[in-house]
Amino acid sequence: MPSISVIIPVLNESGTILRCLEQFHGVPDTEVVVVDGGSTDGTQDLVADTGLTALVRSDRPGRAFQMNEGARESKGEILLFLHADTELPEGGLEMISSALEDPAVSGGRFRLGLDEEGWQYRLISKASTWRSSLLGITYGDQA
Repeated sequence: MPSISVIIPVLNESGTILRCLEQFHGVPDTEVVVVDGGSTDGTQDLVADTGLTALVRSDRPGRAFQMNEGARESKGEILLFLHADTELPEGGLEMISSALEDPAVSGGRFRLGLDEEGWQYRLISKASTWRSSLLGITYGDQA
């Protein structure tokens, strides 16, 4: 499996970042780069204490700036941009590597799934996946 750099832009994500990082614990050939845009809620300390990641402090807040900074700092062959409140599906990294073995594939996304229950959330999930498939517009929650 080629090396993957997971780039996670954060700003005050102390409530979600540890759960997100947990999914990469012990995963070989995976670099995790967390790019902080100036958190004041202890996010930076939580990330640093895990020892799992590279913590980059961005001079400019904003996901686009942070993702670009993370891409510059990363060393992986594959860049995976992920929101701090997002979990990949089971086998997600393997799916990414497998899809990118096809030279016609340069990127992709997963279907959006939400933990909340209720028809409204199922509708949001299905509509965003449909929109992404039809228009090529992808949420960061879709990796």
